[in-house]
Amino acid sequence: MKTKLLGIALFGLTLAAVIYYPQLPAKNISVDPPIDQLPTVFEPPKVDVVFVLDTTGSMGGLIQTAKEKIWSIATTMASAQQTPDIRIGLVAYRDRGDAYVTKVVDLSDDLDSVYATLMDFEANGGGDGPESVNKALYDAVHNISWSQEDQAYQVIFLVGDAPPHMDYNEVRYPEIVASALEKGIVINTIQCGNVPSAVEPWTQIANLGNGEFFQVEQAGGAVAFMTPFDEEIADLSAKLDDTRLYYGTEEEKEKMHAKMAATEKLHEGASFASRARRGAFNASAGGRANLLGKNELGRSCQRHRRPRRSRGRCLTGGTEADGTRRARSLRCRARRKTGRPAAADSGAVAGP
Repeated sequence: MKTKLLGIALFGLTLAAVIYYPQLPAKNISVDPPIDQLPTVFEPPKVDVVFVLDTTGSMGGLIQTAKEKIWSIATTMASAQQTPDIRIGLVAYRDRGDAYVTKVVDLSDDLDSVYATLMDFEANGGGDGPESVNKALYDAVHNISWSQEDQAYQVIFLVGDAPPHMDYNEVRYPEIVASALEKGIVINTIQCGNVPSAVEPWTQIANLGNGEFFQVEQAGGAVAFMTPFDEEIADLSAKLDDTRLYYGTEEEKEKMHAKMAATEKLHEGASFASRARRGAFNASAGGRANLLGKNELGRSCQRHRRPRRSRGRCLTGGTEADGTRRARSLRCRARRKTGRPAAADSGAVAGP
């Protein structure tokens, strides 16, 4: 179990790394390009963040902290001067002989689905000291769909409390980190506890990966801070989710059904605090993709009184114009409950 310092470390280190991402190295960026080569069309910056998490038995506090802090981290990234397109991925790892060695959740702007998977992570296994850190890092570098855009900022946070197995016949971290650098990926490390054998490899991985090494104490449990408004914000966020209406091919609608299922799972199982932080993120410009997904019909707000009973819907009948009117009216109802003017808000959350 970890102290609340772990939550502060995850939040603070991510804040420091990402809030200044325009000044940090991104791949293939030229300095002071000629004026005639400057892009004429604005493209939002791309930020890819992958958390590589030790999920062995000693890491229960870390997993709970990640569940509580991931939305605050996303909101911090979304508050950058140029609102970025944010994607988050996960790699959970244990060791050979455990229920799994690694579990990979690919980068996605659908943070609800990422979070729904994180909710299933539990601390178990391990116990022999070293863990499959090398395999986890390898998957994070080579089995994640990193952005191919030149100016994307890409970062890994490796979080654990034990050193890597160096006795396994597998690619080891010096070679893996070298591959990460070639791809323009920065690697930061957070060591939980003070296991002496973990200090050297954790520090070396960060140094080789152009990142930072951070160490937190290992004792106690993670702390979730709540405000008196969290329950109301969480409720309003759920009502806003109710306004989503999707169309498209069967395959496209199936993907949106999966997204809505992840949202339902989140509302049923996450704390009010984390749901409120999610609501704040979804209300930001950077949270549009997570809120709306793809092929969402509502684009403006009009008054209507049609009732709503589910968290979003995929169109199965009627015209697209009918669906658009329903989505608009339902979104308007949810937004009026927040006390914000409909006209001021209709352009803030737009469907694709």
